[in-house]
Amino acid sequence: VHHGHSKGVIHRDLKPANILVDVSSGAAQPKVIDFGVARAQDAGAERTMQTQAGVLIGTPQYMSPEQIAADPGAVDTRSDVYALGLILYELLSNKLPYELAHLSLHEAARVVREYTPTRLSRATSGGTSGGSVRGDIETIVSKALEKSPDRRYQSAADLAADIRRFLN
Repeated sequence: VHHGHSKGVIHRDLKPANILVDVSSGAAQPKVIDFGVARAQDAGAERTMQTQAGVLIGTPQYMSPEQIAADPGAVDTRSDVYALGLILYELLSNKLPYELAHLSLHEAARVVREYTPTRLSRATSGGTSGGSVRGDIETIVSKALEKSPDRRYQSAADLAADIRRFLN
């Protein structure tokens, strides 16, 4: 994801189905796929090759608050960082922080924009992870899921660096 960002590409539809893990070399190597709704960072907010202002593009369950508001001018690489935070949350808890499945798109958008995500430690207590996930990893996930892009990790590389420090 960071490589794409460094080349000026915002994916805009990061989700587990768009991340393949290649284990053929013995080490797990993630591969991001499906750049069908990607946008160049310097593309005009009013129109890109496939999208127009006010058109909702992507998968609502994995959208950042600014993306689900259908404001292309507000979407930048930090929107992808938010999606990575959602994926990390799901990897650790086996669920997403919001239950959106039975909501209308309008109501789902309101939940993503206005509601605070369920804390990871609360989502994992007694769950499939074998216990509660607390401390530094919960802080990392919470920062990736900040509503305000200014309070989020400013890049996928920053998020990855904190995850590496946690693992070390």
